[in-house]
Amino acid sequence: MFTQVPYHKSLRIAMDLKKKLVDEEKVNIDQEQMLKHLFEIMKKSGYGGKYTRRYEMIIRMYNQRVPLIILISGTGLIGKSTLAVRLSERLNLANILQTEIVYGLMVDHIQKFKPNQRIWYRDFGGDMETFFKEFKYECKIVKQGVSPDISKSLRDGKSIIIEGSHVALANFTELITNHNMAVVERQNNIKEQAKKKLGIKMSLIERLRLERKKKIKKNSQVQETQKEKEKEKEPDQEKEKEKEKEKEKEKEKGKIENQEIIKNEKEIGLEQEKENKKERVEKKKQEQKEIEKQKKNNKTENQERTDNEKQKEKESENEKELEQEKEKENSSNLETSDESDDELEKEGERHSKKKYQILKKTFLERQQLPKDSKGVIIPILLTLHEDYHRSYVEDWVSCLENYDILKGCGDDLETQTNNLLKRYQIVQQILIDSCPSETEIVVIEPGEIESILNTLQSAILERIEIAANLGEF
Repeated sequence: MFTQVPYHKSLRIAMDLKKKLVDEEKVNIDQEQMLKHLFEIMKKSGYGGKYTRRYEMIIRMYNQRVPLIILISGTGLIGKSTLAVRLSERLNLANILQTEIVYGLMVDHIQKFKPNQRIWYRDFGGDMETFFKEFKYECKIVKQGVSPDISKSLRDGKSIIIEGSHVALANFTELITNHNMAVVERQNNIKEQAKKKLGIKMSLIERLRLERKKKIKKNSQVQETQKEKEKEKEPDQEKEKEKEKEKEKEKEKGKIENQEIIKNEKEIGLEQEKENKKERVEKKKQEQKEIEKQKKNNKTENQERTDNEKQKEKESENEKELEQEKEKENSSNLETSDESDDELEKEGERHSKKKYQILKKTFLERQQLPKDSKGVIIPILLTLHEDYHRSYVEDWVSCLENYDILKGCGDDLETQTNNLLKRYQIVQQILIDSCPSETEIVVIEPGEIESILNTLQSAILERIEIAANLGEF
């Protein structure tokens, strides 16, 4: 499959090779003799020439443990993950790293954003410049999380596919230029050809400027309409002022009548207070007589209580003396145990220091990218036309169970889908404008997955052949 031989044909060739070795009774055989028999069968079945040459090249690459690093970039909802899985099946690569997983782990560690709050669904208030800056910041975070895996694959000679919308290829230019065995000629027309196929007529900066002008026009129109409405309301406001003056006059008349009523009520209240004072004086005299009687009775009771309290105090003093003697005995035992605890704490500190030093060394080794290690690094950018992308976004939105995710994109479903598509297309244009010239830009067309996989596979094989021809392996 790696050499672009069809799957059913490769199985047929393997069965013919097995049958030939069994018929000739060749149980113990060298690799050179095995390859001779294999190439003979491949030529007979019509897969000689470049296919045999590719097979030798790939075996040599595996034997020398040359790492193959494929960086698949692209905007959201265009089928990157499905293409990456299908491509790994063809190339027999088991390691696929998705940047969404790395992004989730890094965001939980930084604790800047809320959980499950992706950049596509946040509320930016229609300001695309802030969206542009936040996307760049997130790409840098993901690059920091992915770099240890790339350094490990280069050091150990293991192949890997890294895919996701946060794979901004501009952040990996040093890796592509310094650690790449396949030196590709720079082609400046690739970006322009891709933009023509996608129907992109203006740059991202011009697009953002036009959006800014549209917002300014809308705000000016809204202000003009508000001024016109205020002018229409002016005659109605004068009538309302006259009505308010009449209401104030009526309120003043009502206040004068209420004041006369309040005076009469005060005079009646003063007479009632005088009568209440006389009743209070008589009640106080009776209460004083009762209090004197209670004091006499309380004196006799207090004498009996004091005698009982003195006896209790003597008993409590005796108990305290016994407790002090017990505490002295326990303190002597504790002094001996504290010395043993101090020794254990010192041993624990020594062990923790050694553990910290070991962890520090391993962390530095993982983060430092080895200078001498190299591999075949292939940057790929997947793109999609806006019309096809709209249908993909609409299908995805229709399958959602919880529409609360899209609250940051708008109130209605139409505005949500339009804003979501707009953000995806802006990210696509960012990735096209900033990608290095070594990238393979592939325009996806729906319903042609096999042809897209063939183009990707042929591009990968071309890069490997360039590295082999340069004598890198």
